[in-house]
Amino acid sequence: MKNRISFSLFFPFTGILLAVLAQFVLPFCPKMHAGVMICQRSQFAEVALALGILILGILLVFVSNQKLQIGILAVLSVANLLVALIPTVFIGTCANIHMHCHSVAAPVLFALGILFTIASLGYAIYLGRKHEAFKE
Repeated sequence: MKNRISFSLFFPFTGILLAVLAQFVLPFCPKMHAGVMICQRSQFAEVALALGILILGILLVFVSNQKLQIGILAVLSVANLLVALIPTVFIGTCANIHMHCHSVAAPVLFALGILFTIASLGYAIYLGRKHEAFKE
């Protein structure tokens, strides 16, 4: 029981970390008076995804059914993969490679998204093997 809760508490923390990084720490371009820049759209999408990851992580802490936990972890892994792909593939950042949103924010979010995807998939595989061991 304690292991499940301690492992599950990692995922709400990732949501909080991603939201704080995207909103306050990582350098995205400031709002311009003329309109919304592409990196601001990426920032908004990252914060929205991070809040979704936070909610799923909190749900994971309180769910005790292993099949449901594996399903939540699968959704978390897709959400974390989207965190990695939004600033690099889907929405993008400013085209100028010298802008901080392009040179700092996008690589950091890509690395964290991939890292958290691997963590959620690893925990899902662990729970799946543990669940199969109880069936025999």
